[in-house]
Amino acid sequence: MAKIILFFPKLESKALLLPASLLYVAAPLVEKGYEVKIIDQRLEKYWQNLLIKELKDRPLAVGISAKTGKQIFYGLEASRVVKENSKVPVIWGGVHPTLLPEQTLQNPYIDFVVIGEGERTFLNLMQKLEAGDNYEDLDGIGFKKNNQTVCNPPKEFLNLDDLPEIPYQLVDIEKYIAKKSFASGKEARNIAFYTSRGCPHRCAFCYNKEFNKQRWRGESAPRV
Repeated sequence: MAKIILFFPKLESKALLLPASLLYVAAPLVEKGYEVKIIDQRLEKYWQNLLIKELKDRPLAVGISAKTGKQIFYGLEASRVVKENSKVPVIWGGVHPTLLPEQTLQNPYIDFVVIGEGERTFLNLMQKLEAGDNYEDLDGIGFKKNNQTVCNPPKEFLNLDDLPEIPYQLVDIEKYIAKKSFASGKEARNIAFYTSRGCPHRCAFCYNKEFNKQRWRGESAPRV
């Protein structure tokens, strides 16, 4: 199966949480047999060299997750590296391209955007690209056609219980574990993971109203 690179740009936050957005998108890809390489810019000092090295394998696409803020600039830097060293399509997903898909597509380094939840949409797009099929009627994506941006309607929300298991093996999990030592000599180890999406409220500063349509969805207790 084809190889896919997923890139996580730097964040303003000092907390080193798992690149959950990429791991969730990777889950259906791994289930279908795709080879997935995750590059976390926060961990890779020489990320440009690593990205260029991986591009030599002629991956099917490079996916980049970004929320509004400085992460956009780091994501664009990675997109530029891809375009200057290959003809591989660059696909952006996450909060920012969902809220502003047309604006995101205006950048010359970006070929597609995924609008809304990415697991099913990204997989469908990869299958279309791999087969050389027409993707223009695929819901949940934006793309360029005749120097114009085209944005299709988003897909319906996913049932979280139907998602594949998270492929933690794609990252070095030890690097994301928070550790705290106590005077007793014991050490606490913890890691963040998510069991729900969305929120029923409409805080003015939050992306939730547009991204999740003010809906809260949780995984079932047995799945958690």
